[in-house]
Amino acid sequence: MAFPLTHLCVAWRINRNAQFLLGSIAPDAVHYRAEFMGESVKNIGATKKVTHLCPVSNERWGQVTDNDGWVECVKNFARQARSEHHGRSEQSERFPRHRGSISSATCSLEAGYKVGYEAGYKSGYSHNFAAGYAAHCLTDLWNNKTLWHNYRTRHPKEAAKGYASGYYADLRNIDSHLFFEHPDVADIMQTLEIAVPEEIPGIVFAKEVDAIKNNILHEHFKDAVFDTNYHYEFVTYEDTMKFIETAAKFVADVLKDILEDVLEDVLEDSR
Repeated sequence: MAFPLTHLCVAWRINRNAQFLLGSIAPDAVHYRAEFMGESVKNIGATKKVTHLCPVSNERWGQVTDNDGWVECVKNFARQARSEHHGRSEQSERFPRHRGSISSATCSLEAGYKVGYEAGYKSGYSHNFAAGYAAHCLTDLWNNKTLWHNYRTRHPKEAAKGYASGYYADLRNIDSHLFFEHPDVADIMQTLEIAVPEEIPGIVFAKEVDAIKNNILHEHFKDAVFDTNYHYEFVTYEDTMKFIETAAKFVADVLKDILEDVLEDVLEDSR
């Protein structure tokens, strides 16, 4: 699905709160769970369906077809997050906490990991972190309906190659292009730097969220090279820039009645 800077650029168009930005990369933090490091990453699909709030099905990650069900799962998550924090001010309690696992009748979280408190990190989550988390899931859902769907439909043999496909080579170069040339990247990174790791019980550990944050800030782009002569084969930088714009509006449209306070910036921009 979408790469880290694409997620962060979508989130930046919606809300520039540090915890929201951190939430917008958190569903992929499962890549930093010990059991999925190295070669074992090929077994990560079922768990990514859990962390991305997908509907329960026998479909593999990346092959989800019930987009409407996926939307409902994310909305259920957002509603419960909202109800947990409704009436509380993050000024009076910076990290309001949810102590149980969020679940619904149709979501993969029901079969997910029951993660607990990890010493040294926030147990539970803030309203902005949960909203950013929902934004990530919806961004990948939008990708599933648009760029990814078009690619899989038109190039099934190439798609079968997984991470070794030319599509992912395109995405890696796009991520580097964003890093070196997107006007907001410096501000995005500075804001992400101050975010405090949180966890959503039943989905991701704060330790994993801390790991993905630190990787993006200090490792992921350390040796990155933007090849100005790169020939895009399946998805282009221009496609991605358009995707960032439309994904932000899609997220706002889905969540506007649930998280309107968090989505104020993008809603104002879309009026």
